Amino acid sequence: METQSSSSTPHLLFKDPLLEISGLTLRPARETLLANFSLSVERGTLHAIVGPNGAGKTTLLSAILGLVPFDGRISVQWMGRGRIAYVPQQFQVDRTLPITTADFLALSRQRRPVCLGVASATRKRISLLLDRVGLAGFENRAMSVLSGGELRRVLLANALDPLPELLILHEPESGLDEAAGGRRPALRSGYADLIPR
Repeated sequence: METQSSSSTPHLLFKDPLLEISGLTLRPARETLLANFSLSVERGTLHAIVGPNGAGKTTLLSAILGLVPFDGRISVQWMGRGRIAYVPQQFQVDRTLPITTADFLALSRQRRPVCLGVASATRKRISLLLDRVGLAGFENRAMSVLSGGELRRVLLANALDPLPELLILHEPESGLDEAAGGRRPALRSGYADLIPR
């Protein structure tokens, strides 16, 4: 397994890395999956963790999120509230729920219960988010009819607002399709373009 990174403009006010992993060892089911792994993530950079199936990529992300035990050290130096956003590889939608994309995104963006309607200010915010990920006009689309790629874009829109300090995308290209406005090339060429600095 290896990491690849690219930098736009690292945040100049904070010199410590955002995320630092040192001597990380993962032993799920008592078998060493990853040994003595280290990684430093500077602010404003993108990193890709690549490797064959079974190399420990998913388990590494789970360790960063605090979901699995590990040996070693994972430290994070937050500047703000320490918001982590995570876009999972898979997300199951109950096909019987009559929930639209706007309803789903409004769940965490307004205090009023979504069953009483989406507030106009929230609806505007949602429209901007969907446009940003190539899903303009999808506000009233039922979540149950979204393609896998469209669903991933909705989850990405959800993760980007409010803007996290650390964004983790699990298999970011998985399931993306061109049905959602033909914007796959833009996503592939740079998630950085979607994330304001």
